[in-house]
Amino acid sequence: MWLIARRSFAEGWVRLIATMLAALFSVGLIAGSLQFALRAQEAMSGSDASEYSRADVLVQGGSADPDDVYAAPDGRVRTDRIAGRPGVAAAAGDAAVYVTAAGRKGTIVPPGGARTLLRPWVGDPRLNPYKLESGRAPAADGEVAVLRHVARAGHLKTGSSMKVLLPGRPAT
Repeated sequence: MWLIARRSFAEGWVRLIATMLAALFSVGLIAGSLQFALRAQEAMSGSDASEYSRADVLVQGGSADPDDVYAAPDGRVRTDRIAGRPGVAAAAGDAAVYVTAAGRKGTIVPPGGARTLLRPWVGDPRLNPYKLESGRAPAADGEVAVLRHVARAGHLKTGSSMKVLLPGRPAT
């Protein structure tokens, strides 16, 4: 057996080295593609953390869709009832509304054509995944915090005005 292996190597060593190089190149190509995909995903999301990264438990209400037979009656969960449970340190509500936003130079289209979401600001730092880079947290009607990639796409600075088309009405 050893003689057969030695003879095969002696006669086909070029083929063996070419096969090893092809395998090494394939592994490098797959690793590079995966790294590129992960970097692209991070850039598209604007953040490497989920909105719920600081939450230990996520309680979801049902859907407000009347055709969803498994939805809770009104699609809502009262946060005051969750916050009052033993062992719950903090609770915050969340909702998301798709909007169309416009800055100084027209409609803001985030990178990759993602849709723009309007969400409530969570004041409790234990649950808020976002870090303010400038300005302050929204405190009144008509104030919003904008993610970095949306600010870049809309050419927005701290204190800039932008128009938002909410379902049914525009707002500034």
